[in-house]
Amino acid sequence: MLARPKMDDLGAGKALVYKSNNMLERRLRILREARRMIAETASIDFSMEELCARAGVAKNTIYNAFGNKENVIASAIQQYIVDFSSTVTSVHDPLSLTGRLERTIKSSVGLPQIRAYTTIIFALYNSSKVDPQIRAAIRGVAVRLHTPFVERLAELGQLAPGTTAEQMVAALTSSVYAVHSDWTHGEVQDHALVDRICEAALVVTAGFTYGALREEALGWLDSLRMRDARWMELLKLGEAPRQRGSRRPVEPAPEVQSAEG
Repeated sequence: MLARPKMDDLGAGKALVYKSNNMLERRLRILREARRMIAETASIDFSMEELCARAGVAKNTIYNAFGNKENVIASAIQQYIVDFSSTVTSVHDPLSLTGRLERTIKSSVGLPQIRAYTTIIFALYNSSKVDPQIRAAIRGVAVRLHTPFVERLAELGQLAPGTTAEQMVAALTSSVYAVHSDWTHGEVQDHALVDRICEAALVVTAGFTYGALREEALGWLDSLRMRDARWMELLKLGEAPRQRGSRRPVEPAPEVQSAEG
């Protein structure tokens, strides 16, 4: 079974301890204010002094909890995207291919609403100077989302001979993230984003499976490219909740990862 990365894998490498609910609340407040500042400035060029003032914490508290500014930024963005995805519900079985496509559509439709977050996270992800731990944590967001589906395929013996669940999850993550990166650079238009993300996922799925599952993936790929009635029906189903106005992501209690000062 694939190891599922924790949402807070971005820390300073300190003890995974919180001694009180107040420490947890301070951490959530720091991330919440960091996200607001990113949204307000559409950049990561905010001062740590201002973040401390807005979050009502000392600078040492932030550095003890996160290590550095990049970790604060990556953790804030990562949590937002996980929260954003957690609001998605499915009509179809989420571990079926149709269910995965439905959830992918529902998650992707809302990406233009958080363009600032997405642009910054992929700037960090693609930077040659970023700490490998931060890149791994950002990548872990997609790994978390793909793993249950791929593990189900492995359990059912539907992976192609010579392939592993780990390889398929890695390929899905790289392929989908490539589309996200192209989109943040303006190389994929908003109206084409959902199709391109689903197409990337289906190409990988067809390549890593065989038999009925592979035929199903190829069938969906044809439907997407032809934009036939079946694809348009699924697209409409996936888009509807976001068009009606989905609720904002809640602030979950993240897994504890470091002691605060």
